[in-house]
Parts: sequence; structure tokens; C-alpha cells
Amino acid sequence: MKILAFSDLHILSDEDPLYRLFLSTLDRQISSGDMVVLAGDIFDLLVGPKSFFLTRYKDFFEMISRLGNRGA
Repeated sequence: MKILAFSDLHILSDEDPLYRLFLSTLDRQISSGDMVVLAGDIFDLLVGPKSFFLTRYKDFFEMISRLGNRGA
């Protein structure tokens, strides 16, 4: 089991190269039984004005769902 924590990434948009790197890292590094901790500004995606973020960062929310389906 691994625990990966991400905090204060300050991703500027869905076109930010850091956004793609973050999604790629989640996809490659997280497997069943692992835990992902989201804190800082990235946590705001989950508690902010959801309709805006759900649309703009659709790939992120799909990735979180896939990780859950993997058992992470």
C-alpha cells in the first residue's frame, strides 16, 4: 500500500502542463489498496462551485472515479 499526498499544485487551467502531469502520475502510480490524499488548492475543486469545476476539470473527476474503481 502506498499513500500519495498532493497539495497546493496551483494548476492554472485544464491546459496547464502540470495538470496533464498530475493526471498521468495518478494513472501510473495508484493501484488497488493505495491511498490518495488531496489537500490545499486541489481540495477546492471538491468543495468549490462544482458545476464550473466539474466541466473544466472533467478529466480529473473521471480519474478520481477510475481510481476508486481500482480500489484506491
